[in-house]
Amino acid sequence: MKSFFSFFLVFFYSSSSYSQHLTANYEVIHELYGIMNGEKVKIEDLKSEGFYFWKDSRIISFIRPTYLANFPKGYIERNQGSASYSFSLVMDTIQDLRYASLDSGILRARDYLSTLEYEGTNRVFGFKFGKKKWVIFPDEKEIMGVVCKRATFTSGGTLISEIWFSPDIPTPVGPFNLTDPPGLIFEGEYFTIHKKFKLKKYSFEEEISDNVFWPRQFNEPFK
Repeated sequence: MKSFFSFFLVFFYSSSSYSQHLTANYEVIHELYGIMNGEKVKIEDLKSEGFYFWKDSRIISFIRPTYLANFPKGYIERNQGSASYSFSLVMDTIQDLRYASLDSGILRARDYLSTLEYEGTNRVFGFKFGKKKWVIFPDEKEIMGVVCKRATFTSGGTLISEIWFSPDIPTPVGPFNLTDPPGLIFEGEYFTIHKKFKLKKYSFEEEISDNVFWPRQFNEPFK
């Protein structure tokens, strides 16, 4: 039976309690879709390696695509009957940059307005803990030796994301700036951006450089 769960982290993650260091690596698959002969079809599974860093009050995540060498021209060609189709790719070496400041409640993101021109734009906006309501199910499965539970997030009647998480490892923000997750995400699918991600390893021991939290892409103006 479904249980509706709003994960309020305001008190747990007060400014006096920031002492967390967490690094995680994910396998990420972007399911690329396109229109062929008037129909939406799956074109390719684009693979990337995902990175997640949490140090005190700062969290950042991003992906490094591993598909770049396979498509040096920056696009994928597909034929259907006598018709030929071309689908442009984002070829940046760092993509899906997402940053969260837990102290100030600020989220930063770098998105792409046009994959045809590979234009990136930086955005900044605020957030508050406890606003996102995840639905937690009784389903359980073991991932990497950890018992995980399933949860989904829906907005406006649209299923946005489904995750498998560990309730024993609380995290205020997950990969792709998924806020208020009920625990460290071991597996997930972000349906609106057609991305799947699976945890490969995580550590509480690794040193994290402060430079990680301000990549050169953030030196460009924010909107």
